[in-house]
Amino acid sequence: MKKLYLLRHADRESGLGLNVPLTEKGIVQALNLSKVIDEQGFNFDCIYCSPAKRTQDTALHAGLKNITVNEHLFEASHEGLFREIYNCDDNDNNLLIIGHAPSIPHIIQRLASPQSMKQHSYLAMGYRPCTLTEIVFDINSWKDIESGEITFVQEPAV
Repeated sequence: MKKLYLLRHADRESGLGLNVPLTEKGIVQALNLSKVIDEQGFNFDCIYCSPAKRTQDTALHAGLKNITVNEHLFEASHEGLFREIYNCDDNDNNLLIIGHAPSIPHIIQRLASPQSMKQHSYLAMGYRPCTLTEIVFDINSWKDIESGEITFVQEPAV
């Protein structure tokens, strides 16, 4: 069994590019997410993060450690995200990717089973900053990833 966690960075200042920081609201969102991660007992074997400041700051304030900055995640399409997932070590069963819209919500829509998307249809309406989604797959290799079940969604409280 493999678990894929997808996290969109927290609320950010306006602007484009790699150096856009989080807002104060975004910092609070990430701090609150840290509590959720602890309460849920999530344990990530591998964490990939976009090189953007806002994604790395989200990880920092959420208390995440041992982050691997992956240059391919900035401005990645959902196909680009698939390539990164396919290349994950099969010894890692719990993968977290911290990235951006639209690639994070697009890959959720692509990977979640139709029943999961029906239960979580609000995700198609807009994937808010600092939303974390867990999708579980009954597979042994990341190369076999297809359709999974959404088992957890945490939207920001602020």
